[in-house]
Amino acid sequence: MLSLLSKIKGYRLTITALQEKRLQGKDIMNMKQQTLFYSGKVEGSREFGVPFVVERNMKQNILDFKAVDE
Repeated sequence: MLSLLSKIKGYRLTITALQEKRLQGKDIMNMKQQTLFYSGKVEGSREFGVPFVVERNMKQNILDFKAVDE
């Protein structure tokens, strides 16, 4: 995942949606230079999942994150 985040930074993408990352649960994860907003299956196997990678300087523009489902 870290190499993917460095590629996103290299392309200077401020908001990126990824598919099928297979993260469990719903959460917001602060990283060194990006924030990861994600939603996946809460229980069971690691299937589905959609994370959004947001540059730290853009995070202040996000008012709310409501994960509906995986």
